[in-house]
Amino acid sequence: MRASPLLFLTFVRVPQAGATLGLVVQKYPDADRGALPVKDVGRLLLRCADRPGLVAAVSAFLADAGANIVSLDQHATQQSGGTFMQRTIFHLPGLTAVRDELERAFAAQVASRFNMDFRLTEAAKPKRVAIMASKEDSQ
Repeated sequence: MRASPLLFLTFVRVPQAGATLGLVVQKYPDADRGALPVKDVGRLLLRCADRPGLVAAVSAFLADAGANIVSLDQHATQQSGGTFMQRTIFHLPGLTAVRDELERAFAAQVASRFNMDFRLTEAAKPKRVAIMASKEDSQ
């Protein structure tokens, strides 16, 4: 039995197209070739006040845990001050066995230091998603 390719969604603003929000569906790199077992792929979503050192702290934590970052998207609402958001997709052999411990360690070592809200999940676990659309604009 072959696992289906791992997909992830990215929401983007598309003002020039007259839309306020667009949706990009991307296939996980090398998903068709089976380069990485999907069960070993994690997703870390976080949000906090923007300040220097956030990306470095998250990257260093994952590297110290033996994880390899394969995709990282980040956004700050303002050049200075504002809110920082990041989605990190990483590969960590044996993730299922260590996920809870990794989450606790991240909370203690990184999230508490930067007052982060975060969610760490296994990318292989399906998410419940509903996409709704309307033909009319309800201004």
